[in-house]
Amino acid sequence: MLARALAVLLPVLLAGCAFQSYEAKPVPSAGDVARFESRRMDDPALREFMAERGDAQPEWPIRAWRLRELTLLALYYHPDIAVARQRVEVASAATVTAGRRPNPALVPAVASHSRRPDGESPWTIGLQLGLPVVTAGKREARSERAELGLEMARLDLADVAWQVRSRLRARWLNYVAAARATELAETELGVRRELVELLRARLAAGAASAVEVANEEVRRAETERQLEHQRGLADVARSGLADALGLPVGAIAHMSIALPDEGTVSAIEAPATAQEYALRNRLDVRRALLAYASAEADLKLEIARQYPDFTLRPGYSWDQGDRIWSLALGLVLPVVDHNEGPIQEAKARRELAGQEFLALQAHVIGEVEGALAEFRRGRAELELAARLRETASERDADAEARFAAGYIDRVQRASARLELASAQRAALESYLAAERAQGRLEDALQRPLER
Repeated sequence: MLARALAVLLPVLLAGCAFQSYEAKPVPSAGDVARFESRRMDDPALREFMAERGDAQPEWPIRAWRLRELTLLALYYHPDIAVARQRVEVASAATVTAGRRPNPALVPAVASHSRRPDGESPWTIGLQLGLPVVTAGKREARSERAELGLEMARLDLADVAWQVRSRLRARWLNYVAAARATELAETELGVRRELVELLRARLAAGAASAVEVANEEVRRAETERQLEHQRGLADVARSGLADALGLPVGAIAHMSIALPDEGTVSAIEAPATAQEYALRNRLDVRRALLAYASAEADLKLEIARQYPDFTLRPGYSWDQGDRIWSLALGLVLPVVDHNEGPIQEAKARRELAGQEFLALQAHVIGEVEGALAEFRRGRAELELAARLRETASERDADAEARFAAGYIDRVQRASARLELASAQRAALESYLAAERAQGRLEDALQRPLER
């Protein structure tokens, strides 16, 4: 009879089990490196990705990449994003693990009695079923903790995306600085070469001293050195930009990157509720709140573990023609350990999470206030530099008109151009300082400031 019962029961149990088989997956090899090297700027999937995020490109491939398009390019290709997405998948799988129910156990038993006087040796055959029962809401507490872990992983993905954007912005600004400084150095070098030739002609005519010519040749040589230095910085900046984009340097070797006009002061203002916005929306603040909630869930679980789980064990046995039904209860008696230690640890971790949240709030307030002050100072200096550049441009135009009218010579005209170049360098430095201050404020708020 027992054999027949097992023959019926086991196929039913096994049929309900969806077993999975192991599939080997080798570590990425050189083929993946080749795919990395072959990433393209005209990938149709990239265009679709950008369109889905509100940046539909009427012209493809893009001729000149602005910061917004570069940001979407980085979010599409950067490997850190793929790693963070996979961590979300791991956390999602953990929610399945937390919500699982324990399997029942099937325990067959066979016993042999001592020999009877008639020489027979009877057997007892039995079957016991173990039904585990989880008490005190432990499964719900584990599921709550796992769901909070999933939310944390999603926030981490958003934070990684912001870090990719922030790093790209800094590298983009380094590239802009090197490219514009190279352009200014090339312009200045052309003027200084012209000025050296003019002074040499004057020296030959006896209208200039050798000291004047020598001094100007030193300035020209210094400008040549600065130009080579800036060209080297531009190469380094392009390499850094490629790294921030998650692309090989070769992929952006011929990529045209739009340079902003640093002479124009855009109407960007700091939000009036910057501090409130940061405390409400910053990802690290939201993650700290989730960490506190997770500590609460841990405490709930440890409190629930005071109460033991138990196992119901209904059984059936056949003993020499006698059918026996039984019911047993498996239970750990909570008479020595009431889970006091883990409960105290969980309470302490909850208090720690609360103190860390308060400390983070204070840090965020200070960071936002400092970034706001730097932002406002940078905007004021940029406006001043823009006015000085405008004045220098007006003086340069006036010198051009006077030169055309014959009131000044070529040496004086070249000197006016050098004054404009100096004002342009100052304007560039102010622009870069203001942009870096804006980047710091954006990082403090974790919010792009509209241009």
